[in-house]
Amino acid sequence: MTEYFVMRDASLKRFNTLRLDVKADTIVMPHTINGFVQALRAFKDKKIVIIGNGSNMMFDQDYFDDKDGIYYHIDDKRYRTQ
Repeated sequence: MTEYFVMRDASLKRFNTLRLDVKADTIVMPHTINGFVQALRAFKDKKIVIIGNGSNMMFDQDYFDDKDGIYYHIDDKRYRTQ
């Protein structure tokens, strides 16, 4: 059972504070730390971009043609350690 969700040909609009509507070929959203590890293993041959809250990200083009890139959205509240 996978502990992550995969979206294909997906908008990055909700993942950046400027709400720029550009697309990514693949977005992976892990549900747990173990899910993040599973996803890294599943897509080990791909380049990755880790997206947190998106306030420091600016997407200026679609990334659909970049088949080698995988975007991981990580909600930092979910993975905060004590």
